[in-house]
Amino acid sequence: MQVRKVPLALTEEALALLAVTYADFAQLDPPRQQAGRIDFVGSLGAYDFGRIRLESTYLRLISIVEAYVDSMCSNLFRRHLVDQVPVLRALITAAETQASINWKERKSAFSDYHGVSLGSCKRWSELDAGIDIRNTIAHGLGTLTKRQRNDKSRNKMKTVGAVIVDDRLMLNDNALERCLVFTREFVKSVDSKLER
Repeated sequence: MQVRKVPLALTEEALALLAVTYADFAQLDPPRQQAGRIDFVGSLGAYDFGRIRLESTYLRLISIVEAYVDSMCSNLFRRHLVDQVPVLRALITAAETQASINWKERKSAFSDYHGVSLGSCKRWSELDAGIDIRNTIAHGLGTLTKRQRNDKSRNKMKTVGAVIVDDRLMLNDNALERCLVFTREFVKSVDSKLER
């Protein structure tokens, strides 16, 4: 018989943030067109409120998962800090800092120090594709970065509903809803693998 684990408070907070972020951003209406207004179009892209809303929401959803993983990792490290000698505290602090550098380090820290393989958590491959989309938004303003301009990256992002036209990311409400689903499932899966 399997006993159901109650989600940790940090997990419940992350799930609530994902839900409210999705709901609030979905309700945003574009500003009324002002007489004489000319939307900016340039080499960095065009301003389109609908696209900006989708990209901003997507970026925020992925960032919530990233913050959750970093906070959970810190909490797990800090469990061991009570009554420890200064050198051990320094080592734990260094490991905690290293773990938040990028997703490769996050995966290593969870595996090496906490016994959890993030790559084996539900929906990891979709989250990994979502991280690439987030990077396109954050570092390329919605245009593929130089590092992402290859078939492998393009195909990876397409697996979660992104459309790429002329190296430009095109999201729609379906891709955003899929992001909400896989981020929630991933957070729940991480929580389920943690010792209480």
